[in-house]
Amino acid sequence: MCQHSSSPPSLTTAQKLSYGVGHVLNDLCASMWFSYLLVFYHLVVGMNNLMAGNLMLLGQIADALSTPFVGLEADNQRALGSCGLYFGRRKIWHLIGTCSVAVSFPFLFMFCPGFPSVSPVALFIYYAPFVVIFQFGWAATQVSHLSLIPALTSDENLRVELTSIRYAMTVVASIIVYTATWLLLSFDENGRAAVSNIGEQDAVVFRNLALIMLGIGLCFSAIFHIGIKEPSLFRSTECSASVNSHCEAEQCISTMDNVAKQDAPTLMTWRDWLKNSQFYQVEMHCSASQ
Repeated sequence: MCQHSSSPPSLTTAQKLSYGVGHVLNDLCASMWFSYLLVFYHLVVGMNNLMAGNLMLLGQIADALSTPFVGLEADNQRALGSCGLYFGRRKIWHLIGTCSVAVSFPFLFMFCPGFPSVSPVALFIYYAPFVVIFQFGWAATQVSHLSLIPALTSDENLRVELTSIRYAMTVVASIIVYTATWLLLSFDENGRAAVSNIGEQDAVVFRNLALIMLGIGLCFSAIFHIGIKEPSLFRSTECSASVNSHCEAEQCISTMDNVAKQDAPTLMTWRDWLKNSQFYQVEMHCSASQ
């Protein structure tokens, strides 16, 4: 027997801050991606402009395809099975995205095996999978983190506060990246002031910068997962007895599905979105700002 519980209580200051730092890894990686990826590939790796630009274009295409997929799956109560039910269907996608970024991002700022005796096409083939995995992970983390706000609270003021903390941390992350880059490029391996232009000798700088940003971001991601508990299906229901069988679990899921369908407003289809003028306004605003 399942009973639907009331809405989640107000968030504590610690929970607000824990949520706010949940996107720091993405922010750190995005600052490096947009600011230094082409610099690294063109000046350090020696890749021609066409190949370097195509790698960034490939990443943006992967991001465009991954974002709607993750958005649909993050709202699917049955996605990822029991992991999504107990851990939270949005937090599990955040974790998947974080792991994807962690295993791919450092390789974007490292030499490929056999360098420099590698053709431009081979360089593209080597970096392309890491670009796709990174952009998928970035999209999964971003979408799941943003979509968690309505699940955490129904208070409009609190939602605005969470969004404000999130974007404040975006600014902090950008400052961290630019400051760290300036410090690392200003001194050579012996601690003396660097005087040469950016080139192949700076490969270790970009590698260390990527690893440092990844380490900082993973620490903040851990704080997010420890400090935030998503109101998941089983945490938002009270069962008269512990769910010891698959049958009982399915009954709980079916009951909550029926309640959700009764309480949920009419959802917009993709055709409805295409008829909404605000959709195009937001799209143009985001495109122009980027």
